[in-house]
This record gives sequence, C-alpha cells and structure tokens, in this order.
Amino acid sequence: MGTWGGGSFDNDTALDYLADIEHPHQLKETLDLRGLNQIEVSHAEQIIVAAEMVAAMIGRPAKGAPAHVITLAERFGEPPAKLLEAAQQGVMAALTRSELPRLWANADSSREFNMSVSRLVDRLMPGTPMPEGLPGEQATHSCVFCGEGVPRSRLFSITLRQETGGHPESYGTFHCHIACFNGALPAGQLVQEWKREDTREPALAARG
Repeated sequence: MGTWGGGSFDNDTALDYLADIEHPHQLKETLDLRGLNQIEVSHAEQIIVAAEMVAAMIGRPAKGAPAHVITLAERFGEPPAKLLEAAQQGVMAALTRSELPRLWANADSSREFNMSVSRLVDRLMPGTPMPEGLPGEQATHSCVFCGEGVPRSRLFSITLRQETGGHPESYGTFHCHIACFNGALPAGQLVQEWKREDTREPALAARG
C-alpha cells in the first residue's frame, strides 16, 4: 500500500490521487459506486480522500490536511447535496465493501486508522460540531482513553452493566471522545451515527 500512517493521506495511493485532482467532477466519479459489490483497496483509499475533499469543501477540513486540499476546496466551492451524500455513503462502502479494514486489522496504526475515519464521519455532518467542539467551548469531562478534555457538545458516554440474577447491575458511566472509543475497536468497526440535516432519525454510519 505504500503506507506510513493511519491518516487519510498517509499512503502513496492517497497522495497520487490528490495530486491528480483538478475538477470536482473527479470526486463524483470516484464516489460513484453503482454496480460495485466489492471495492478494490486502492479505490477505497481514493474514496477516503474524495470524502476528505468534500468535507473541506463544506468548510470542515481535517486538522493538518495537506495545503493542496485547502487550495482545491476553496477553488471548487461548496459541494452539491448529492456529492455530500455520495461522500457519506462512500465512507461506509470503503469500510464494508473493501478489504481495507482487514489490511489494517493487524497493523500498528490500526487505532489511528479508526480514529481518522471516525473524525471524517463527524466532519461530513454539517449540522454537528467539529470533533474539537464549538468555538470557545470548554471541556467538561476527561476522556477515559486519552485523558484529554471533552467538550459537552462532543461528549460520548459509556455505561457498563452486568446482568446478575436477571437484574442489571451498573458499574458506572465513563466519558470519552467518540474517535478514541472507535480507536479501541477492531479496524473498520465504528459505532457512530450520520446525523443528517433533513431528518431527525440518524442512521448507523458504519460497523464492520
């Protein structure tokens, strides 16, 4: 794969694809998955980059994204609704219809891969706060995984219970970043929701 990290742009395929992007129509072509039951790994990596481009086009680029991503996003402008939807569906397809997660399963950067995709899912939802929270928002809890603060708007809580004699016994509630929680799961498995602007019924985003 020519891979050196779990981030969206941390592989040769991603950077080669990014360098070739000249028009938003290329993103549409990459994200057009009609008739594809199985997606090649290289295509899945390109899908992730295309989705990152769409996220940048709606003003929600990845932290530390290549400068070229920002330049292209500013030139392309805001994407049509259908392209945003295609990016959302493309991320799910890359996780569920390709071998990409399996290749990450035993890799040293599998945690980074899951966290990167989890943050991408967040940034593809215009109606939700960015992963770091609202501007000026203070942290209200510490993440049980990384120890850093979590703002209330991005708080993810886990309650542990055990059935004892038919009665649930709670062991307490723990707080974390959703990306940190997903980083603890096997590669390609995410517990996350698409919170769409046009519905109050969020759909499960991706779970391998």
